[in-house]
Parts: sequence; C-alpha cells; structure tokens
Amino acid sequence: MMDFSGADRALFTIKNNSNQPIFSTELIVRGTPIAGANPMILDYADQTSITYYGLRILSLDLPALSSLEEADNIARYELARRSQPAGFIGQL
Repeated sequence: MMDFSGADRALFTIKNNSNQPIFSTELIVRGTPIAGANPMILDYADQTSITYYGLRILSLDLPALSSLEEADNIARYELARRSQPAGFIGQL
C-alpha cells in the first residue's frame, strides 16, 4: 500500500500476511514529480499600496510547495515585503 503524504514524500506500508518472516533488501521508488498536478493559486492584494504606488503584479511558479499553508505563508511574506517600495535614487 502506498500513501501519498505530500508532494515531496510517499509513505509505504508493507504487510506480511504469511507466518514466515520476510526480509527486504531494496526498495526502489520511481516516478514523475507532481508539479502541475494540482496547482495552488493564491491571489493577494494590498489596496493601500495599489492606491499609492499603482498596481504591480508578481507571479511565482513554485512547483515544490507541498501545502496550501506553505504557499499562503510565502504570499503573505512577499506582500508585506513589497507593499512599500524601498528603492532609492542614485542620481538625477
């Protein structure tokens, strides 16, 4: 039995239905990454910064994320980090 526990791992349960002991010397797992199988799309906006600085769109393609919570944390971090421009003018 194989339980897909996330995009980065799989949990295998091997059950012995006989009365004899078994020994496994090797387990090889091959497959295709799940990137794109179930895309998570989050849209966040900061209306105050849009009013002051205009609409800017940032789109991130992060296929290695394994949960919506992880995607939510990254989205909130990027929104907080980019809501106020921090650049400076070197010359006029």
